[in-house]
Amino acid sequence: MRNAVAAVVSLRSKGTSADRFDVNKLKETNTRAFFKQKLHETMNSINVNQEETIDTKWKVIKDAIKTITDTVISKQKRTRKLWFNNSCQRAFNRRKEAMTQLINYPTNREKAMVYKKCQKEANNIYLDMKNGNIQKIY
Repeated sequence: MRNAVAAVVSLRSKGTSADRFDVNKLKETNTRAFFKQKLHETMNSINVNQEETIDTKWKVIKDAIKTITDTVISKQKRTRKLWFNNSCQRAFNRRKEAMTQLINYPTNREKAMVYKKCQKEANNIYLDMKNGNIQKIY
């Protein structure tokens, strides 16, 4: 149990995930050509002094690439789960609160049992909602 808690804590401390770009747009020849052209123009117009450090040079190049990518191919639209409703959200919050309690008191067996119970309930609710939505769609 201690290893599981340590793994969760380490996962949470890594920070937010990066935005994802819609790279499928680059499969279109017009978009790909426009992206290449803009990237080429921008890279040629960047003035980098020899006195600057590697980090500042990299930051300038990275910012240029991000700007071009934002304008030409944009970010992916987030897909929502149709089955995730208020009951799923409540179960998720209960499980999250139980996990917080377990992290705060890792040696308390009662907290571990409560977390396992909340985890099982949440998974059952998720499965019920997924199966219910699949049946409604088909």
